[in-house]
Amino acid sequence: MLSDARFEIPSEGERAPLERWLRRHFSEASWAQVRRAVQTGKVRVNGDLVDEPRMLLRPGSTVEVSMTAPRPRDRPRITRDMLRHLDSQIVVVAKPPGIDSVAAEPGQRHSLDQELHALLRSKHGRMPPLGVVQRLDRDTSGLLVFARTPDAREALKEQFMERTVERRYLAIAAGKVARQRIESHLAPRREGFIASTNRGGKLAITHVEPLEVLRGATLVACRLETGRRHQIRVHLAELGCPLLGDPIYGRRRKDAPRLALHAEILGFEHPTSGETLHFEEPLPEDLVALLESLR
Repeated sequence: MLSDARFEIPSEGERAPLERWLRRHFSEASWAQVRRAVQTGKVRVNGDLVDEPRMLLRPGSTVEVSMTAPRPRDRPRITRDMLRHLDSQIVVVAKPPGIDSVAAEPGQRHSLDQELHALLRSKHGRMPPLGVVQRLDRDTSGLLVFARTPDAREALKEQFMERTVERRYLAIAAGKVARQRIESHLAPRREGFIASTNRGGKLAITHVEPLEVLRGATLVACRLETGRRHQIRVHLAELGCPLLGDPIYGRRRKDAPRLALHAEILGFEHPTSGETLHFEEPLPEDLVALLESLR
C-alpha cells in the first residue's frame, strides 16, 4: 500500500518512469495501486499534480504522495452531445482529454467505454459491452468508434488491419517539422515506453504534413497507415520534435494544458450497410488557446 511520503529522485543516473520510482519507494504496493494513486490525483512532481504514471522523471525531481488528497473534480463526463453517430451497430464519439479509452487495470472505473455504455444503457435499456476496435491515449482528444455488436466489431477490426480506415490527427510539435513519411518498427522498452528498434517490433508508418509554423513549434497533420501504441508521439519525438505537453517522450510545459494531440478525422465503411462514413472534429478550446499563444 501507499502512504503519505516525500522523496527526491537521485541527482545522478538516467531518467525513469514515475511509476517505477513509486514502486521502488513503496515495495509492497502493486503496479495497479501505484498507477491508480497517480491517476486519482494523489501524486505531485515538483509541486505539480500529475496523472501519467509513465511520465519520465528528471534527476533531482521531488515526488510528493498524499493519499488523503481529494480526487480532482474536473474528471470529464460523457454526455449525449459528444456522440457523432449512433445506430444499432456502431457509435462514434468525440473523446475528451483526461479519460482512458478503455480501463487500463482490472477494476478501474470511469473509462470511456464504460461511461459510454452507461449512457447508452440509460436511454436504450440493457445492452452488451461495447466492442473495442481502437484506442486513444488518455490525454488525446478526438474521434473514436466502438462496435455495438460482435459482427460489427469483427468487420471494423478487419478494416483497421487492412489499413483502409482514414485517420488524421492534429498535433503541436516542438521545433520545425518538415513534410515527410516516417517508417520504423516500434517495440516496448523495459522502462515502460515505446521506441523504434532494429530488431523485431511492429511496422509503423506516419505521414507528417506541416500546417503552420509557430513560435518554437509547428502545427502538423499526421495521417496514420498503421495504428501502433504512441506511434505519432514516438515518431515525432525521435525526430527531435516531441509533442508539446508530452510527459513521456518530451516534457511538461506550463503553457501546454495537456498532450497536444487530437484525432481530427475518422473515416471508414459502415460494417453492415457498406456506406462510407466520414467524420471531422475541430480542435477543442484548450488546444485552440495553445495555438493562439504560439502565433
